[in-house]
Amino acid sequence: MEKKYFSISKAIRNACSQYKKDVSEEYETLVNQENKRSFGVEDADIVLSNKELHQRALGPSATVGAELINTDYLPQEFVTYLRPQLTLEKTGYYNIPVNGNAVSFAVCSGGSTAGMYDLDGELSGSDLKFSLKTLTPKKAGVCIPIPYSLILQGRPEVDAMVEADVVNALYQKRDEQILIGTGADGEATGILNTTGINTLTASVSGFGAWKAMLSGVNEIRKANIFSENLAFVMNGDTYVDLCTTPKNKDNCMAGFVIENDKIGNYPVYVNNAITGNTVLVGDFGEVAVADF
Repeated sequence: MEKKYFSISKAIRNACSQYKKDVSEEYETLVNQENKRSFGVEDADIVLSNKELHQRALGPSATVGAELINTDYLPQEFVTYLRPQLTLEKTGYYNIPVNGNAVSFAVCSGGSTAGMYDLDGELSGSDLKFSLKTLTPKKAGVCIPIPYSLILQGRPEVDAMVEADVVNALYQKRDEQILIGTGADGEATGILNTTGINTLTASVSGFGAWKAMLSGVNEIRKANIFSENLAFVMNGDTYVDLCTTPKNKDNCMAGFVIENDKIGNYPVYVNNAITGNTVLVGDFGEVAVADF
């Protein structure tokens, strides 16, 4: 086997040659002619191409006349898109499997009432009250066009990578809808926009934040809900504030509001769909999502 070396100087000489002798059979001339045919170039004197699929590119700060650097295209190496944490997966929400139709289920809205009576007194009736809660379907979608060239070049399989990204995008949208959905323009109604949920206004920074967190838990206790599965959800800025806020402003040894990703005995999750200085606390097992 014969190994040939391509000479740029000879290619330039042949393209600009003033010699009368025939140089059309030289290796550099043949390569240049082949490259012109491949790239559909007619006017250029010299067309150079790296036959080992190395790309030639300028350095990031290169100027005119600067050195060229070799770059390798490595289709087996890739970096996925970094998405926010999926909060609901960690809080233990309630998933209702449905077929795409609106669903209704009973909600107990009032209990029976007991009273004291004489031994011969007449008992008065009281009702266990029910109402229907209806979940209506909402549609979320995402579309990613995939060029055929990317499918041919991609390793690992591009379609598998796109499928995973589409699923993560839908779950990200689901989390946002559950937390901050407006209820308008096709959106679901999220927790922060649902009426009838206890709210309180208190500082989530500085001394008093510890009491504010406990006050939020107390609102749940006053509603006679004694779940041990409570969790806090907030954005990253508020998380950092509470991690550096002492429970007692006069004694840092008392610890900070958030320690070991917990407030008291309850876990803290971060979701940046929530605005700053807003904290959700509750039993997320009471959140019902109908996936279809």
